[in-house]
Amino acid sequence: MPSNKKINELLTKADKLFERTYTKEELKVLRGYKLALDRIRGELESMFAKADGVPTITELRKFGRLNTLEKKITAIIAEKTKVETNIIASAKRKFLLDSYKNTGFAIEAGSGIVLDFTMLPKESIDFVLSNDLWVSRIKNKDAELLVNVKDEITKVLRENAREEIGAGLAEGKSYSQVAKAIKDRFDISATRAKRITFDQMHAAHMEGRNFGINKALDSAKELGLEARKVWKHYPGASKNPREDHASMDGVPADKDGVFTLPDGTQTTAPGLTGDPAHDQFCHCGMVFEVINLDEI
Repeated sequence: MPSNKKINELLTKADKLFERTYTKEELKVLRGYKLALDRIRGELESMFAKADGVPTITELRKFGRLNTLEKKITAIIAEKTKVETNIIASAKRKFLLDSYKNTGFAIEAGSGIVLDFTMLPKESIDFVLSNDLWVSRIKNKDAELLVNVKDEITKVLRENAREEIGAGLAEGKSYSQVAKAIKDRFDISATRAKRITFDQMHAAHMEGRNFGINKALDSAKELGLEARKVWKHYPGASKNPREDHASMDGVPADKDGVFTLPDGTQTTAPGLTGDPAHDQFCHCGMVFEVINLDEI
């Protein structure tokens, strides 16, 4: 028998599948950081070995070794960033299309109504994939800045490596001491990248859900059905759930498909506000309800 409960059980199942699979993409990104770090430490070790001890900055500059090392580090980080960008672009496409497909299946299977779901238009896919959602808030030593995180993390990694090597050599530190300092800096950036990777994939998942629900809303209207999309909060999905997001659980979007959060922020779906205070590590979802389903 068709029911909203069945629809929402299937949509919740799709959300749980997303939660189980996004970590695979995170691991790919983190492996890229580890590989880049290993390569940089290998280049650093080679430089120390050639100096037969702790080299001085003057000595390294004299033989051009410091400049060569910096160029190699820049190339390694650039390669890591390129691979990371491709991983995330591929994951975004996968989660967007899977979410749209799963949303259509859940709504049609749960309602028992054929709502004429078609393939997601290419222009919609292109829009989501070209809409670079890497913009987020990242802290540097001076201030909180709204920046392009891809460029910022690349720049920070490069400058941090240069800074640690320069400071380490000036202070006469050993290879192991300098290598550890670089690793500590990389770990901080990798943690940020992991968080950003999740935010990107969750946004794509919610974009797909939103496309699917909007398609269902249009089809339902043509059939004379009253339907709506509703905010879904998953207790326990996040270590530090936001109280304002929890308060949105069960709240429907307005007639234009827009949710208004307690602080006045508006969005068409969780994770798509454009405000990092709401989007970062948001694990909320959306469900679909046909208000007069019992009349069918």
